[in-house]
Amino acid sequence: MSLDKKNQISTILISKNKTPRKDLAWCDQVIILDAIKDCAENRNQALKQAKNRWVLFLKENEFVSRELAKEVTNFINLADQKGYTGAQIISKRVFLEQAFNYGAWFAKKEIRLGRRVGEWSKKNGSLVWNFPGQKTILANFLIHRPYQNLAQLLTTTNQQTTIKAQRAHQHQKKCPIFWVVFSPWTTFKKSFFLKLGFLDGSAGFILATLEAFKTFLVNSKLWLLGQQKKTIRADN
Repeated sequence: MSLDKKNQISTILISKNKTPRKDLAWCDQVIILDAIKDCAENRNQALKQAKNRWVLFLKENEFVSRELAKEVTNFINLADQKGYTGAQIISKRVFLEQAFNYGAWFAKKEIRLGRRVGEWSKKNGSLVWNFPGQKTILANFLIHRPYQNLAQLLTTTNQQTTIKAQRAHQHQKKCPIFWVVFSPWTTFKKSFFLKLGFLDGSAGFILATLEAFKTFLVNSKLWLLGQQKKTIRADN
């Protein structure tokens, strides 16, 4: 797995961690972009720092398999001959060695590989890399590991749902008790049926249940905050 000298690649890794990554050892240059400062402007600045003709963008907790690295290498070596300037790469979330394609963790396809041209901009709430030329879609996917284990998933879920409930409470939002009960079912149906989570089998069912549990936590915490507010008023 080697690249022609004129086709070396720079990887821009959006991460809080600056520890060298073994899965990127094949890249000629790795630029770390602080995940906290991630925005279109900073991605464009990082793009200017790249010293090589080709650039690969990676997000935190995304990893490149040997198969994908080999495919990227082959693509770059033949890109000029085939007239390609970039490629879309599919990112799949993998948890406990299960790759998800549908539901709340549906596979995402984005332009991540391209020549050192164009710029990033915000479109419909997402960051998009725009540059001219013909693109293709790579067969192998990025491995996105959002959680290392079940304990981390549950801890993060608890933290995120607390923050979300507190923000809603600060904006004077209320959650009636009937919605605390029925909203998780609505979330489950959306993830498992409307977003085709059932196609991921039992893993899709578990993920839909987890999403429903998140909804229950947010709304139950918001309801409790509302009850505390009522109690304080009654005491005064």
